[in-house]
Amino acid sequence: MPTVPPQHEMIIPTKPSVPIMYSFVESPQQLQGSKALVIFCSGLCDPMNVWLPTLAAIARKRKQKPLLPMLLYDRFGSGATGPDPTDKGKGAKDTHDVMDSVHDLRELLICIAQRHLAVLPTEIDALRLVFVAHSMGAIIAELYAKTYPRTVAALLVLDGAPTNSDGQNWYPDPDTLDFSPAALPEGVTAELLRRARKQQRASVYNPNSVNGEQLRWSNVSDYIPIVGAPKLEGPTDGTPLLTVMAHDPVPFAKQVKKVSRSIVNHTKLAMWGIGISTSKD
Repeated sequence: MPTVPPQHEMIIPTKPSVPIMYSFVESPQQLQGSKALVIFCSGLCDPMNVWLPTLAAIARKRKQKPLLPMLLYDRFGSGATGPDPTDKGKGAKDTHDVMDSVHDLRELLICIAQRHLAVLPTEIDALRLVFVAHSMGAIIAELYAKTYPRTVAALLVLDGAPTNSDGQNWYPDPDTLDFSPAALPEGVTAELLRRARKQQRASVYNPNSVNGEQLRWSNVSDYIPIVGAPKLEGPTDGTPLLTVMAHDPVPFAKQVKKVSRSIVNHTKLAMWGIGISTSKD
């Protein structure tokens, strides 16, 4: 299996002016008649190349063992794929949203399946999908499974983006009337909380901020009003299999720039499954 697969272009019918760039990893060992596909779905603004170390690790571990075919792709506005042509002339609040990305993926899969797997468009729902999805990609994968039920057999969610918060609400608001400075853990001050909330408001990972992908996700709650509901329907009983991996608090604290580690470690980020740490640095 090549660890750096070549990139190709695919035109989807509804947006023919901008090709979607993708890589497809063939599976010569796959059993005949087995129609399944692994889809790597990247985070916001991330190119498909972020998955290359993962492919290398799979190649080392699996060696000659059978593998499912794998698809990597760049959404419109990310990596080597140009901007979404429907965004031209629109303001930031009117660009394509996450459901548009789901429909784009559906069209892409129909084309990919026909080109590489000999699956006809009329048979696309028989193709069993396995999503490996990070951050924003996890929202798109979840919405795909809900929009096209009984097609997704498994999801591996890596640090999925929250769908019910703008980020700043992870941190207590020190300017509310009921705020109590005495309740703060040691090392956390009201000013640090203000700084953290301000940073999150300005971050491209805030759903109300403009991002390079021009992907609008401030309306995610319209599509997922209740976290975890409705229950996903897979192709067989007990599916889709779901595995969720969240940030470990210690590396997360190191990765968050310009915010005191004490805030990150002490604040309970329930949406990302991060508990409270006693770190004081």
